[in-house]
Amino acid sequence: MRVSSAYGRAALRRELDRLSQAENGTRNDQLNRSAFSLGQLVAIGALDEDETATTLIAEGQLLGLGVLECERTVASGLAAGMEQPRSLAL
Repeated sequence: MRVSSAYGRAALRRELDRLSQAENGTRNDQLNRSAFSLGQLVAIGALDEDETATTLIAEGQLLGLGVLECERTVASGLAAGMEQPRSLAL
């Protein structure tokens, strides 16, 4: 299911920006934090899980992290975030 909202897309852009600014030694941790945050939005349908994972993994690789490291970190972060869906007050 491909669902995405303007809020979700903006959140994804913010997290990609945070990742791009992460210093060496903090990149994997930031990737996990970003995946968790976005997983909360995946859980409420604001983002597509597969698209979000693919985007985060690609960004992690651009930062110099290995593909397996990125895949594991993103999967873990997304799953944890999806267990704690974000509540959006509209």
